[in-house]
Amino acid sequence: MPLTKKEVDELQPIIKETVTKRLGFPENAVIKAAVACLQEELDHDMATEKMSSLLGDDLAPRFVEDLQNAASRFRRSKSAVRKRPSVADEDPESLKKAKLNRLSALIDDEPLPPTLPEKTEKPPANMMENASNINAMVANVKRQIEERKKMLIQSGVAPALIQQSDQRVQKTKEQQQQALRDEKAKRAAELQAKIAAKSNKLLSGLSALKNLPIKPQPTQPAPDTVPISEMTRPAAVVLDAEGNPIDQATGRQISITKRMPTLKVNIRERKKEELKNEEVLPQASTATIEEDDRPMHFDPRMGTAPATRGRRNFTFHRPGKFQQLGQKMRAKAQMEKLQRQIQEVAKKTGISSAAKLAMVAKKEEFETKYIPDIEWWDMALLPNHTYKDLDRALKEDEELFTGVTNLVEHPIAKDAPSQPKSMPNMPVFLTKKERKKIRTQRRREEEKEKNVKIRLGLEPPPPPKVKISNLMRVLASEAVQDPTKVEAHVRAQMAARQKKHEQANEERKLTKEQRTEKKIKKLKEDTSLGVHIAVYSLLDLSNPSKKFKVDTNATQLYLTGSVLITKELVLVIAEGGPKSQKKFKRLMMHRIKWDEDTAQGRRQDKIDKKKHEYNVEKQMNKCQLVWEGTAIEKTFSDWKFHLFKTETEAQEFLRKSNIEHYWNLAKSRSLLEED
Repeated sequence: MPLTKKEVDELQPIIKETVTKRLGFPENAVIKAAVACLQEELDHDMATEKMSSLLGDDLAPRFVEDLQNAASRFRRSKSAVRKRPSVADEDPESLKKAKLNRLSALIDDEPLPPTLPEKTEKPPANMMENASNINAMVANVKRQIEERKKMLIQSGVAPALIQQSDQRVQKTKEQQQQALRDEKAKRAAELQAKIAAKSNKLLSGLSALKNLPIKPQPTQPAPDTVPISEMTRPAAVVLDAEGNPIDQATGRQISITKRMPTLKVNIRERKKEELKNEEVLPQASTATIEEDDRPMHFDPRMGTAPATRGRRNFTFHRPGKFQQLGQKMRAKAQMEKLQRQIQEVAKKTGISSAAKLAMVAKKEEFETKYIPDIEWWDMALLPNHTYKDLDRALKEDEELFTGVTNLVEHPIAKDAPSQPKSMPNMPVFLTKKERKKIRTQRRREEEKEKNVKIRLGLEPPPPPKVKISNLMRVLASEAVQDPTKVEAHVRAQMAARQKKHEQANEERKLTKEQRTEKKIKKLKEDTSLGVHIAVYSLLDLSNPSKKFKVDTNATQLYLTGSVLITKELVLVIAEGGPKSQKKFKRLMMHRIKWDEDTAQGRRQDKIDKKKHEYNVEKQMNKCQLVWEGTAIEKTFSDWKFHLFKTETEAQEFLRKSNIEHYWNLAKSRSLLEED
């Protein structure tokens, strides 16, 4: 039997509770689909098939089972008849005790227990069907209720309860009336505010109109006001009783011309005609416009700009202004000179290293003054967007966190970006004996295949292989008859076989382009799964031979990166494969003798040599490996040298590629070693 609309409405909370139990939250689409399944009276399999599109194959059977169990319980509860206990079967002691409990509950102001029916004679079945007997029963019940009220009033409990209920009813009525009055006052205030806003907007729009033609009002005489010529500014515009705009100063009615929309083509044509008329008409004179020559929309109350610009006075500089500017500039130059001297002294004494180290150190982030009431990652979980919900007691059927269910999420496993998709096969290295055995087997198989083809007549038999050693055995009679001719023929065959062999070897050789490509492929390593990076720091790279070695080896090893050269530090950044990095590291750390030069460069060494300054303590040049590791992709596309005047320019160059930390690491290490 299909469900009625009333039963569907009664089933809605049960279905919603079932959906929340399985999903963790009420989903409208799932609720509608469940109601449709119950209305169509689908069996378990059909309902599961219908719900699987929304819930999946795993959750749909369990949900349909819960739904059908809940629906069956609902039908049983609707069809079951509540059986009340018979009063005649109970003993008088239990009835008396129940009445005493009810009276004590009234005295303690507690909820009343159910009223016990009085002992009445059970009417026969045929009398129940009679309407008069039913009326008599109703009258009997009313009489019992009145007697009950009288008993409660005599005991002194009912008046107090009645008085309390009357007070609560009176208080509720007063609150409702007060809320109604507040609502009416609020609506009236809103209507007044809307009317005032609209009227102010209309008045302000009318007062902003300019250059409007004025016509006298025929019905009302004009009041005695100030003449128009004596007024200098336009007055406000008001509305009369009929809604017509009136000039407040003159009292005259203003006629507003209605502008009609037109096409852009007509507007352009009108502008062209106006430009032609302006070209034809002579230039207007600068004389004052007479009253008769004024245009139709001219308003004398509006202020007009003068024809000529007003006179401007001279503004002289106060005495001693430029002398003060000169003194400030000289003081600034002297201060800069003093700072340079202090820096030179601090550099010699080593005081500036700590300051530079502090500048290189990572800047701490400033603490934000604003502290949010709730973090953004908690807003999706807390329903009221406040942490106070964590301390309060939860109501019945209320969740502390929204969107948090008992379901376990299993994310899709993804491979690491540096891990290859398929593991390459490890090559098997055979010994010399094994390789020889495999070659023999392969050649034997080829020879067998060739013999089979000759037996089947697919290929002609090869000519006998005649050599000087088997000449007499192969060509017995012919060799005896003309041995010179046979020897020449045999030697020609031997030369042909040798030529064929050499030609086959030449064909198997790679061309020049193929050899170059093979060499490049061998040197160029695959960096798609990760790039190996090494950072080196030098004190000086002014020696051209060492600079050439670094550049040439990096180019031949197909490395990418940059060499940043400044006055105090040289930073070498190399990117490539592991084999190339190994060779380049050996070049930088062992093969090149950096300690042959000083840290100040060859040019300064020549200057010191000319000045005979041999006893000066000089720091020798050296190379250090600052950092080596891997990255996902390359930062540079080629190998280049960059020369910078200051360290700030070098840092800015690295900051564009987000690798400024390389410079900071190298600089901090060099400063720590100086100390």
